[in-house]
Amino acid sequence: QSGGRLFTGGQDGMIWQIDPKAGVSIGQYELDQELVAPMLVSNDLLIAATFDGKLTAYRATDDRNALLQTVWQTDIGTAVFDMRVVGNNLIVSDMGGQLSSINSRDGDISWQAIVHRNARYWSTVNRQKLYSLTNTGTLNILDLQSGKQLDQLQFSGEFSRPPLVQDDTIVLFDINGVNKGGALSASLKRRTPLSMASTPVTRNTPGLNP
Repeated sequence: QSGGRLFTGGQDGMIWQIDPKAGVSIGQYELDQELVAPMLVSNDLLIAATFDGKLTAYRATDDRNALLQTVWQTDIGTAVFDMRVVGNNLIVSDMGGQLSSINSRDGDISWQAIVHRNARYWSTVNRQKLYSLTNTGTLNILDLQSGKQLDQLQFSGEFSRPPLVQDDTIVLFDINGVNKGGALSASLKRRTPLSMASTPVTRNTPGLNP
């Protein structure tokens, strides 16, 4: 929802405004590219990511012939894989293995970091740290404010969901790997597995290992 209005969009690039009480369409807006990620709302703006690598923020209007008004547009260079709202920022994962932190008010890019190449990955935030996990079990931990890599861990398994982080414990969901579809957990502080049927966690901290 944006400004008390309900919007939905599809891969065909159409955005529909829905009457939340009646459940019927009351307007539509056509993009010139297909949508590649679920739309988000931040600071009362509707954020859409399209196949050409552009993120666009719209403000809803009362004009049914011009349903949305463009507020800003930012080009990150390649198609978005996933994005989420963290405070006043968007954390954006793209197909090139790059993470971007973007101010949702004006579209300015705060930082960008290439963390994963040739892999699908999912991210979550806890206590000013960004945890980004690949499908092959590589976990990169970044500072949320600067994008600086703080640590890297390696888990055995095959993953397809964002990790869950609570205090010192991380929980991962293994779909087809060693753990046969179960969840596994590990201590981030001690770098030791707590409950998992995989090999121990390995550590690669920038500046400490060759």
